[in-house]
Amino acid sequence: MTESEIETKPEPELVKHAAQYYLANAQEMKSHLIVEHAASFRWLLASLLAINGGAAIAVLSSDKLPSGAKIWAGGFFTVGIFAALLLAYFSQKSLKKTLQPIGEIAEHWVGASYSGELDTENLQKADDEIKKALTVGRLTEIPGWISAICFGIGVIQVGRALT
Repeated sequence: MTESEIETKPEPELVKHAAQYYLANAQEMKSHLIVEHAASFRWLLASLLAINGGAAIAVLSSDKLPSGAKIWAGGFFTVGIFAALLLAYFSQKSLKKTLQPIGEIAEHWVGASYSGELDTENLQKADDEIKKALTVGRLTEIPGWISAICFGIGVIQVGRALT
């Protein structure tokens, strides 16, 4: 071992204490992510399905709208429903991709808390995977916006038909 390697290598006891702290932090982050995601996601999905589904039923059962407006507005509301379902699907896939590297980080810290050895390369890989999953996870917002926009366009179609 060279002198620079000795200086940069942390003490095993320090690594063990840090590992215990980061393990607790990783577990708390994972738990918080699941709880918050589930709570906000339930409301978002239910809202998108309710507004588009309710509007589709109202439009299609209306006697005051011409057939063309029913078809266009109902079509947009239906697309909004399917976009909301896609949001649910992609969001669940994204959550799974985010949880896996968080679990790997937790495993790393469990090992480090026992051994006192710090594997910065694997830790960085897991951190990069989390960042990558979060970036891909932002793409799951697209179906949600499509659903909301379809609702708006459907409402505009109804409003135009009623004027």
